[in-house]
Amino acid sequence: MHSGTGPELYHVVFELSEDGSTWAPLGAATRIPGGWQLTGLSPFFNRNLWIRARGVAIGGYQTASQGIVEFVQIFYNRGGFLNVMKQGVGSGTVTSTPPGIDCGSDCRAPFSRDMPVALIATPDAAFAFSGWMGACSGTGPCIVTINDNILVYAVFAIKGDVDGDGAVTLSDAIMALRVSSIMFIPAFEVADVDGDGKVGLAEAIWILQKIAEMRSN
Repeated sequence: MHSGTGPELYHVVFELSEDGSTWAPLGAATRIPGGWQLTGLSPFFNRNLWIRARGVAIGGYQTASQGIVEFVQIFYNRGGFLNVMKQGVGSGTVTSTPPGIDCGSDCRAPFSRDMPVALIATPDAAFAFSGWMGACSGTGPCIVTINDNILVYAVFAIKGDVDGDGAVTLSDAIMALRVSSIMFIPAFEVADVDGDGKVGLAEAIWILQKIAEMRSN
């Protein structure tokens, strides 16, 4: 809400309506240069919405009279919610650019229509990120364009769990050795425990140390 050349306002509140007649409070606005604003809202998407700003105006220094100034605008709010669900036996965090998703705890956030959003998955210690499902695939950054509500799955696994059975055992070490001799190629990228892009003797040794409890990560 812009003050413009109208009367000076010292308190502004915003209200929301879906039909133009029944109003629900959104909260008190904050003064900014040239007007007032209210942030941190999550309104409904893909429908007509009415926003009403009501401010208390000071009529003059001599009379100290007051009055209510009201401004109503209708708009069609386009956008959607981006939803992230974490799966697998591992753990980690998914964050977004622009900010909104920090999953962790904030796994659902609204974004404007046609906005590109990038998701990054970061595994916790002793775990690995094994890939995206849903609206994305692969293990790199997940980039989606908001055109409706979108669901993305982030799958985390145990580092060194080559066969994907949810535990690091001798069979994982044997499988890593088979990979090094080109006898078997697993489908789980968590096999590459040292991050060199290959699976081989180093992974087998790492897994055996993990089994012997010589490693905590």
